[in-house]
Amino acid sequence: MAGESIEHYKKTLSGAMLRWQLLAGEGIELPGSLEAKAFRGVDLDDIHDAAAMAWTARRVTRGEALSIAAEPEVFSDGWQSAIWY
Repeated sequence: MAGESIEHYKKTLSGAMLRWQLLAGEGIELPGSLEAKAFRGVDLDDIHDAAAMAWTARRVTRGEALSIAAEPEVFSDGWQSAIWY
């Protein structure tokens, strides 16, 4: 989403705020208030990770996703192995 490596660690306030902004810029808006009771045992960075996976899934569905490696390995069952973004 950022187009480059992110300097701020995801568990810091600046890292969390940057990720929140990047997600919002891609149309993935998280609620302004995440109640701790509703997400017991889940850290904010886990929510950001899940939202980033939704962004990736949307890009895969639209045919916009890129992968590392450029040509994914294909397992014997036909599934591709790569990091998609």
